[in-house]
Amino acid sequence: MTEDKIARFKLAFRRDSGRCTAILKGCTGRAETLWNTTENHRGNEPLWELRCVCHNCRESLSFDLKRDMLQD
Repeated sequence: MTEDKIARFKLAFRRDSGRCTAILKGCTGRAETLWNTTENHRGNEPLWELRCVCHNCRESLSFDLKRDMLQD
């Protein structure tokens, strides 16, 4: 993980009080990683495009995204 990504995670983590913001089925409630809400600014995301999520919610979001891409 790059220093910039670590710094952005810390900012988002502080903003979200260390909690998962997705709160999907199976959510642990504890933020463990970041989710990019869009790919438009990948690598230079504004902080509002980054959301703290737990690993379970990230897996659910990734699965939904893959499923949606296959339907198109």
